[in-house]
Amino acid sequence: MAAQFEPIIGRYLTLDLGGRAHRVYFEEAGQGIPLVCLHTAGADGRQFRHLMVDAEITRHRQADPASLPNRSRAVRSLILQAGKKSPKKSREGVDTR
Repeated sequence: MAAQFEPIIGRYLTLDLGGRAHRVYFEEAGQGIPLVCLHTAGADGRQFRHLMVDAEITRHRQADPASLPNRSRAVRSLILQAGKKSPKKSREGVDTR
């Protein structure tokens, strides 16, 4: 069997939210009505790959799973990439700044 690319495109987007730059990773496949896929805690956007490669779904919908911060390829912010300290978090993982 010859190698075959899947119809999934991954991208990074930088958003300015509250004066801070946040780098978000998302994937998309298909065309048409957006189908936003949000994963549960402890998972990431990979749990939707079966939807993204299903031609019946992507024929009329654009599947857009996004990974929450610190999951898969999602990064908390550009500050972390610059080598600076991570924002202080409480035991529950909430940013306490």
